[in-house]
Amino acid sequence: MEGTLLPLFESEGVSDTLQECFSELRGLVAQLVDYAATTCTRVRQMSASLHLKLVQNQLTPITNSLNTIIKPILNQVKKESVVFLQNLACKSTILLIDTLMGAGKSKPAQQVLQLILKDLESFTFGEGTGDANQDRGLKSLFNHL
Repeated sequence: MEGTLLPLFESEGVSDTLQECFSELRGLVAQLVDYAATTCTRVRQMSASLHLKLVQNQLTPITNSLNTIIKPILNQVKKESVVFLQNLACKSTILLIDTLMGAGKSKPAQQVLQLILKDLESFTFGEGTGDANQDRGLKSLFNHL
């Protein structure tokens, strides 16, 4: 079989066409990987927000691994490109601080506030971060505060 297909691929234009197809396929796979990573990140962020809502409504205790809540929410404030999800993350950040304080976890709440103040300083004195998503997210967060 190999002997019969080889002349077909060696004919003029077929090799170039195959290279174009493989190149396009590589691009599609790269886009799929980016989409999967974005989706996983959003699922983590939405799970953290949902957990906070459940804690707020006294349906579950706050998790002991706070990084699984804090990091995704703060990252969504800074990096989310969908405005609705970014605003939800800003509201969740306020809920996060309230929940931590209410659960007697003042040290993590203070650490979150310190991160917010650090961002405020760099945003205010640096006249923006240069990243449109991050600038929009920080403005929204400060408005919610």
